[in-house]
Order: sequence, then C-alpha cells, then structure tokens
Amino acid sequence: MGEPTPSKVPEKPSRWSYQGQSKSFRYAIISALAVEIALVAGLILITHDQPRP
Repeated sequence: MGEPTPSKVPEKPSRWSYQGQSKSFRYAIISALAVEIALVAGLILITHDQPRP
C-alpha cells in the first residue's frame, strides 16, 4: 500500500524519453498535420456553405 520510492519515479521517464523521443516526435508531427488538415477542411466547408454576395 505504502511504497516510499519517489526517487525511482523520475528516473524511468528520463530513460524512456530517449527511447521514445523519435516516436513521440513523429506522432506529434502527424497529429499536428491532421489538426491542420481538419482546420483547413472545416474552413473550406464553411466558406463554401456561405453564399458569396
């Protein structure tokens, strides 16, 4: 129930960050591109739905 090991907690993410840096970076780029594409598509749909005077 009580595990007094706060020193081991911050050591794991430091090691994992080196291994998963490329994956997280690639995932971030893919997610950013997906968000941008979604925003552009939404803007295009909105502008096409509105009749231009």
